[in-house]
Amino acid sequence: MMIRQEVLSGRSGLLSVVMFGAVLITALGSVSFAEPARSTGAFEDATELSCAEGGPCRVGDQGPGGGIVVYAGASPRRWGRYLEVAPTGWNGGDDPALTWCNRAVSASTRTGLGEGRENTIRLQESCPESQVAEVVLSYAGGGEQDWYVPSRDELRKANRERSRLGMTAHYWSSSINPGSMTSMILNQNFSRPWDPFPSNPAVRGIRVRPMRAFDCTQCG
Repeated sequence: MMIRQEVLSGRSGLLSVVMFGAVLITALGSVSFAEPARSTGAFEDATELSCAEGGPCRVGDQGPGGGIVVYAGASPRRWGRYLEVAPTGWNGGDDPALTWCNRAVSASTRTGLGEGRENTIRLQESCPESQVAEVVLSYAGGGEQDWYVPSRDELRKANRERSRLGMTAHYWSSSINPGSMTSMILNQNFSRPWDPFPSNPAVRGIRVRPMRAFDCTQCG
């Protein structure tokens, strides 16, 4: 309850006025009613920022990079809290079918959430001429410079939102099949999402869609 005390001067001398909400009680015992004080503070006028503006996100929201959020964690991790996938037409047309390399590649990659960017960089180091790495790492949707090829588990999150993303073909991950020593890189068929992750040689042309991890920059 808002309380305001004022001292007024008049013919009868000083008069103490105390406001309790909309009720005025004077020192002389009289009671009157008045409009409650109105606040115009910024706090009351503030509105929650959208996901794209740096506020909290939910799956299906547009992310800061202009993509679609496919994962929203309950709390931040070392790599961030959210995953967004580049929108349809990110490359000016259909998702391109590219090769990871024109030869066998060997790199230490992982399959979990938050591992895609490091995987992509390691595969590029193993094959500097990589088509996949060149196209994805140079993508700057929304002015963001941290796009990458999703890891196996990150690709699985994208697969769950395939209808939102318009993805219906085989897509590369950045995870080498743990059971293979070189070249065999995991991918998933978004047209048959129940299929296990197959692996293919790096020389095969398979579609790719960038992803990025990020955190809530304007959360309290």
